[in-house]
Amino acid sequence: MYIIFDKLSKKIAPHMTFLTPNQITLGRFFLFIPLSFLCFLQGTYLFSILGILLYGMFSLFDWVDGKVAKLRKMTSKKGEFLDTIIDRLGSRAVMLGMIIFVFITTQSVLAWIFGFLLLLGCSLDDYVKLTGKLCKNDLVIDAHNYSLKSLLIPEYFLVAGTFLNMLPLFLIITMVFINIKWVWRAIKWWKTS
Repeated sequence: MYIIFDKLSKKIAPHMTFLTPNQITLGRFFLFIPLSFLCFLQGTYLFSILGILLYGMFSLFDWVDGKVAKLRKMTSKKGEFLDTIIDRLGSRAVMLGMIIFVFITTQSVLAWIFGFLLLLGCSLDDYVKLTGKLCKNDLVIDAHNYSLKSLLIPEYFLVAGTFLNMLPLFLIITMVFINIKWVWRAIKWWKTS
């Protein structure tokens, strides 16, 4: 996926230089995330696929804003910070939309329980990863890394679950995985501190 986004963003970025990178960052959040979230609220398979495609556009324009920043020589710490916050907010909003979708389609309160544990696990994983910077051999994921480690991103599991029309199962698998991952990171950090 990264190779595709890299190539597409290189083609799109030269046509977007009339905007600042931060405008693209904010624009991608306020355009694609609400639409994606609303698609999941419809509770149908076709709308869930549309929600995933909109989330894909959000992700693509994450690459575009970085390319525009480099083209316009406008990279900054503030821009990196804004981009990171928008990435996290967008990701969590789409996950919440998926959780609501699972509840609508299953009518099970377990969707809320597993969804809460998933969101909590993602937040704790980010916290442990960012506060400790952890060990050198940890599974710290670089957003533009082409390695197989990138497949461990929770959103990929949920996207796969949506396309396979098995989102409830993939929600549970992702929730278990992310919580094991942050606990493992925290233990590893604790032992090395």
